[in-house]
Amino acid sequence: MNKKGIFMPTLAIAILFILTYAFYVFVVKDPELNYEANIGQNVIELVDSYKKSENDLFYNEQAIKYSLIKATEKFANNGGVKEECNKVWVLNSINCSPNLEDNFEEILKQELTNYNLELQEFSMNDNIINIELSDNTYSSKKRNFEFRYTVKHEFKYDSLIDFGKINALKNSIESCPVDKRINQCLLEGSLEGSNTIYFTIENNKNTFTLSPLPEFKKINFKFGINNENRGEVKF
Repeated sequence: MNKKGIFMPTLAIAILFILTYAFYVFVVKDPELNYEANIGQNVIELVDSYKKSENDLFYNEQAIKYSLIKATEKFANNGGVKEECNKVWVLNSINCSPNLEDNFEEILKQELTNYNLELQEFSMNDNIINIELSDNTYSSKKRNFEFRYTVKHEFKYDSLIDFGKINALKNSIESCPVDKRINQCLLEGSLEGSNTIYFTIENNKNTFTLSPLPEFKKINFKFGINNENRGEVKF
């Protein structure tokens, strides 16, 4: 979802206004000009700018969609932390702390660079991801004719994993007293070995991916927490 629906009628009104103004300038103010040729050239240039803005919007929308899929896969495969952490959280550590939104944003930024795009604003609310790129401005200035308009590149997407449930588990882990084991505070999770308990958050959404082979699959999020090395909780 983007601002394209708002942009299109606004631009149509702008084109009508510009053509009316151009006709007034060429016919009323300067009748000696070849206004038919000038209006034709200006309309072509305006329409070309409109087409370019539509192509830019479409390109960015698709690039963000693919970047989100790749970022989500990497984020889920790493358990929301750095790859070297092996999906195991260590609270308030340098690399393995589950600063989930920040960690996801960093991965997404990197994925967008593959499309020469730079993330300007990122936020998440109720599993809705809000993304803003730089505004694009289209303009032209000639004798008796000038236009300039700006298109905002703002997009909203449903998250492919349940950040709400992941954050709820994180809050429960952080509130678990240090003298208790994690599996004494939480009923879910599976103990692997003697010290690490793992949690899996399943997602019922089928997502089309291109790697390693084109297919529809579900992206599940799995992470672990070590009972003896869970890190420190800072309040």
